[in-house]
Amino acid sequence: MTCPKDSSPRRVLSPSPTRGAALFALVPVAMLMLSLMIAFVGTTIDSSRAGTSKLDSFRARAAAQSTAARVVADLWGAFEAISTGDEQIWTFRAWLDGLGLPDQGGVANPVKMDYLPTLALATDMDGDETMDGVEIERVDVYRIDEWDSTSIVIEVDAVIRKGVDGSASERRSSIQETFTVSPPEWDGLDYVLLANNVNCLLCHTSIDNVNRYYNRDTSLAGTFEPVQVGSIDSMHFREDPDSKVAGVLLIGGDAIMGDGDDINDWSKFNLTAAQNLDGFLVEDPFGTLDYAALLV
Repeated sequence: MTCPKDSSPRRVLSPSPTRGAALFALVPVAMLMLSLMIAFVGTTIDSSRAGTSKLDSFRARAAAQSTAARVVADLWGAFEAISTGDEQIWTFRAWLDGLGLPDQGGVANPVKMDYLPTLALATDMDGDETMDGVEIERVDVYRIDEWDSTSIVIEVDAVIRKGVDGSASERRSSIQETFTVSPPEWDGLDYVLLANNVNCLLCHTSIDNVNRYYNRDTSLAGTFEPVQVGSIDSMHFREDPDSKVAGVLLIGGDAIMGDGDDINDWSKFNLTAAQNLDGFLVEDPFGTLDYAALLV
């Protein structure tokens, strides 16, 4: 018996060319994306490490600077504790000598004092001195004197260590700070001229307030104080003085002529003084002073 042939068409399954091409193109894209992700993660880690490194360096330097400031505060506080408030700079120097800090000015290799034990800083679990959690390895101090000042030079080494044994990485900061102690600047006396004896100085002299003389702002007219010319002892005059004083003349001793005779009549001298009102020189907007007879 012969079976009848199946006349219906048969379908043969085969891979689709379109789907295969799409899969082939997807593999490189996935690999590229994976590579980018790995690179991004690596960059993020490196950036994090760099940021941590900069932060550690900053912390080490800040701790070193704080330690230097602590040294100065410690020294000056100890000096103020024994001072009476009116000591001069040489008193401070003598105190530093007694402390073991002699002058090292001009010395090529100054002798330094190890000040770390004196600070009594906090210690960590290993017994190392720390400032704000940063280990302080060295604090050396020495002194340099100038004519009118004394400088305290402080050298500090600070270190931050990573890892259990400190061998992984470390950040160091070594600084040198100088703190200078000097007396306050002397502003001078409230006199244009002050002497023990003045002989024939007011012959042909004009004395003025320097700020008023060089002033070019007309709105400031009338805001300048009169000057003071003074002699602690005597003042000698010649017979024909011709001088102007933008202020007052003060004589602590005798006002006498060149031959030694006392001056009884000041009207014969051509000496004038600028007038003042309420403690300020009287002048017009152009800076011209109002002069009158000098009062002694």
